[in-house]
Amino acid sequence: TYPNDLDASIGHTSTTQHTIEAEYHYHILNKLYSNTGRYIVFAGPYKGTPNAIN
Repeated sequence: TYPNDLDASIGHTSTTQHTIEAEYHYHILNKLYSNTGRYIVFAGPYKGTPNAIN
């Protein structure tokens, strides 16, 4: 199921399949861009500092 508590940046704070502690993360927004047949996957705006998944 898709989360129902996402903010304006399409993110929220919860655990993920990669973490046992809750952290802020984004979800993919599959939105068709114009009539090009292309999708914007992460349109932003982004928050915080990038971090690698270990």
